[in-house]
Amino acid sequence: MPGGFGVTERSGKHFQADFDEAGGIPSLMKELLPLLATDEMTVTGASLGENLKFAPAGDPTVIYPFILKWPTPQGCGLKL
Repeated sequence: MPGGFGVTERSGKHFQADFDEAGGIPSLMKELLPLLATDEMTVTGASLGENLKFAPAGDPTVIYPFILKWPTPQGCGLKL
């Protein structure tokens, strides 16, 4: 997946705490907006797009900016 975040359990540059401090899931979702159905309603009663308006901008050294032109590295993936 192009974009995403550089967090691993045992190796790599960042750890889960770094991801949380960088904005966590809301910031990651904000980067993935082009791929999300932002008009869907959430449990808050607002749409996903409305909720993500208030998501913090992620730290780009941890939560990578989403660029559709980036090639997907072999073996790269994200399972939520």
